[in-house]
Order: sequence, then structure tokens, then C-alpha cells
Amino acid sequence: MGLRFGQRLSAERRRLALSVDQLSRGLCTPKQLSLLEAGQQEPTDRLVQSLAGALAPVQQLLPSLLAEAAWDVRDYADCVLYAQSAARLALDSGDQRLWLEMTVLQSESLAAEGRFSEARDVLQLLLLDSDAGRESPAVQILLAQAFRALGELTTAIEHASDAVTVASRASADAADRARALRELIAALTEAGRLDEARARCAELEPLITELPPQAAGEAHWSIGNTAFLTGDNQAGRNQHRQASELLLPFEDMLLWAQFNLDAASARLSAGVADADTQGMIEHAEIALAIAGGTDRDRALADLNRAHWLYLEGKIYDAALRLDHGRRRRADLGLRAAGDASMLHATIAQHLDSPGEALELFHEAHTSFAAAGACAKARDALAAIVQLESLAEVAEGAGR
Repeated sequence: MGLRFGQRLSAERRRLALSVDQLSRGLCTPKQLSLLEAGQQEPTDRLVQSLAGALAPVQQLLPSLLAEAAWDVRDYADCVLYAQSAARLALDSGDQRLWLEMTVLQSESLAAEGRFSEARDVLQLLLLDSDAGRESPAVQILLAQAFRALGELTTAIEHASDAVTVASRASADAADRARALRELIAALTEAGRLDEARARCAELEPLITELPPQAAGEAHWSIGNTAFLTGDNQAGRNQHRQASELLLPFEDMLLWAQFNLDAASARLSAGVADADTQGMIEHAEIALAIAGGTDRDRALADLNRAHWLYLEGKIYDAALRLDHGRRRRADLGLRAAGDASMLHATIAQHLDSPGEALELFHEAHTSFAAAGACAKARDALAAIVQLESLAEVAEGAGR
């Protein structure tokens, strides 16, 4: 439903000190306007234009309302265009607040389409032009997400740390602090800095009671992932169970898909191939078939399935899936691409293909090193050294 559109509509109405009856007069019923503001009804394009004209000069407000409406129906391509237009108009009119909001929305929409490099570039330009951007938790969080998706974990951690600092200093809103902490935890775990991630989880957990259900579910998801990756499987199961009770497919199918994708990945990395993990893999596949998702989401779903097959002992099936998905490995980002190459190399060893395994371990090392996942890079390097040593021994024995 149109929650973001409704929030902006309500804010603009209140800014002009208009009642629901006053704004709706001649445009729609007061009940319809209340439903729009509550996010319980989607507006038509004609009604958006009429409301924009009633609230401000139509050319000034209309693009921002259209951008919010496009976001609410997941029309991210249109949202990018409308938000870009709205940001330009806001800048020309000197409205710094709206310019910042629409630039952030443009970046969010680009990221939602999987266009992470473009999302990053929009925000980096914003930081050059605005002190307010540097003090915005949303800007720093989005930058961290973009860099993490691109596999640049060191930079992602820097921006996520800035987001936590800014959110703690500038806002008493628990949701802002929780979102910043979740992004920092995700970046730290991907970089292998698990002790730091666990410490941040300890900061996040007390905030859960102050959060709305979806945000609370996302917090349990983050804490659960970290628990699995630090060897506390029982705590991980408990946290994922609580997340699954709060993140529901009929409320946000794509978010549900991403929870199941990410949680399954963490569990598989911990070697947990139980019925719940299998269910998460299947739920993610079904949800992506319905809701779409990015190329990265689909590539991660393929990797999860291959990892499951490997842990189930279905080595040939896992190898076939990884061979098929190898051309799409770049969609995963550097860190996950390294995981895919590492798994593929391990399977090649099982299939007695040392030459292919060595090549894949080199790929994994390159990806991990570029991502800043130092512990993973060391693991890949150790595997390379071991294989090369075995090859030298075999060569010497054959002389």
C-alpha cells in the first residue's frame, strides 16, 4: 500500500494547516483522503495531480508525490525519474529539505533495481554539495548498503560506523539507530570481523522493544545471522524464529524473500542444513518468482541452492548448478562471489579436479582480498599453498 505517498501527503496538508475536509473538498471524500494518508489505498495519477495542485504550485509538488506513489507500488524506474525531477525543482526553489529527501529516494530506488554503482554515485555527489547529507543517518546507511552490495566492505564499514554515530547523536529515534546498527553488523560479519559484529548485536538487542514489528523482525534477523556465524546455532535459531514471526510475505513479499535469502546463507555458512534452512531456501525461490528481485538476489538464491546440495552430499548436482551460475557470479558482489568460488573450488577438489580447484581458489582469493574480507582471503591463500605443494610433490614423484 502507499505508505510513503500517504506520509508525504499528510505532511504537506499539515504544513498548510488544512483539515482533511478542507483538502478533500471537490477532489475526493474525506474518508478516501484519510485512507490515502494511512497508506491503505493507492491513488490514481489524476488524483495525485489534483492533490498536488491543491497543496502547492503543481509543477513544484507533483514530481515528489508521483515519486512516493511510484515507490509504494515498486515502480522503481519511474520513482528514479520522478525523484530526480523533484530534487532538481527543490534545489532551484531553495528547498534543501525536499532536495535531500528526493535525492535519497532516487538513490534508494536505484539500489532497489540493483543499480548499486549509480546509487552510490548519487549519494557521493550529494555529500559534496551538502553538509546536511553528512549528518543524515539515511544517507550514510544507503552508502554503506551500496558499498556492501558492491563488495567494498572496508568502505561500507566506514559509512555504517558514521551512520551509527550520527543516528546516536542526532536522533532519539530507535528505528534510525537500529537500522544503522543492522547495516554495520552486516558489513562487519561479511568482513569476518565477528567479535565486533557480536558487540554491535549487544547494542541492537535492547532497542527491539522500541521498534515497530517489521523493524524488530529485521533486528532479530541480523542478530540471528551473527549468532550462526559465531557458532551459537541455538541462539541463531531462536532469533530467526522470532524474525519469521514478524516478517510476513503478505506485508512485504520482497523483504520476506531477502530475509529468507540472507538467513539461509548465514545458516549454510555455519554448516546448518536442517529443515528450517531448506524451507528458507524454498521460500526465497518462491518469493523471487512472484516479486522479482535484483540480479544479485537471484544469483544468491542459486548459490544457496548449490550450497545446500553440497551439504546434502549431492556433489555432482551442486557442481552443475555452480558451473551454470558461474557467468553470473559478478552479480553477487565481491564478497559473495568469493564464497561462490570457494565452494566451487572445494567441490572441484572432491571431484578430483585439482587444476580447476586451484583456478577457483585463486578467483576466491582475488574476490576476498578486493572486498576486504581478510580472514576469508587467508583461507583461500592457505588452500592455494596446499594445492601447489601437493602438485610439486606429485611432480617430484613422477620424475
